Amino acid sequence: MRVLVVGATGFLGVHVVRALEAAGHSVQGTGRVGGPGLIALRLGEAFPEEVVAFGPEAVVDLAWEGIPDFSLERCAANVDAQRALIEQVVALEGVRRLVVAGTCREYGDAVGVASGMASPTDDFGRAKDEVHRIADDRCRKAAVALTWLRIFYAYGPGQRSGSLLPMVLEDIRGGCEPRVRDRSASHDFVAVTDVAAAVVASLASTGSHDVADLGSGSPSTVGELVELARGALGVSTPSSPPPDPGGESDLPILADVDRTERVLGWRPTVTLESGIRHMADEGADEPARLPGSDVDRPEST
Repeated sequence: MRVLVVGATGFLGVHVVRALEAAGHSVQGTGRVGGPGLIALRLGEAFPEEVVAFGPEAVVDLAWEGIPDFSLERCAANVDAQRALIEQVVALEGVRRLVVAGTCREYGDAVGVASGMASPTDDFGRAKDEVHRIADDRCRKAAVALTWLRIFYAYGPGQRSGSLLPMVLEDIRGGCEPRVRDRSASHDFVAVTDVAAAVVASLASTGSHDVADLGSGSPSTVGELVELARGALGVSTPSSPPPDPGGESDLPILADVDRTERVLGWRPTVTLESGIRHMADEGADEPARLPGSDVDRPEST
């Protein structure tokens, strides 16, 4: 299948392109700056002739400008740009499916296993939910199938250096105590390679409108992540670890991976321990191609 990946140079995009190519798809990527095998395209701009000439049968939309700026103004600009992108995608002759990266933040303050119903409480979550509704409307009218992926806290090689796990690994390598405020904070972490595998699985779906959670389905605390990172680097736990100041202690929102398996035939395969070990081996504390979140908030797409 010919697949256009919008945002192919980002943290998610690099892994998605690799997974699609490994699965035998013909892939054309876009990025802010063009290059060998890459079409220059900024989110919201008119498609250049190269996109039309490629003739995509599916489009994977991973683009979002300005991360980690989640202000109302930036989110509104992204909604407008996504609307323009979606209009162009559904107008392309031959496109049969659009796959879009949503976020677990569409669930707002909900806790426990996700219900599948969006209830966003912040500007980023509301913006992604609005894009979902736009995509649903345009795709239905154009008879283009839609897969909306609510991605939880993705991590892996290529993640920006200021994100939680790369920062923890960097601090431990430097002999420092990891700079985290609340070790009791709990999140649903998912390996970026598992996210990429779900995108590949989306292309085989026969559903007209799929909504799927991409996470592990299990909570892990920041403290557990720190200790797994120590183990991956062969560093023992200090005899007197710093006390937790307290903070987040509620059960986090968790991906409903059972529902995702029913929809896409996908389940995560990478444990947090093996994923962290892979990051440590790959030197994942190097800067990523796109900016992400700050040190105390894991990246959620």
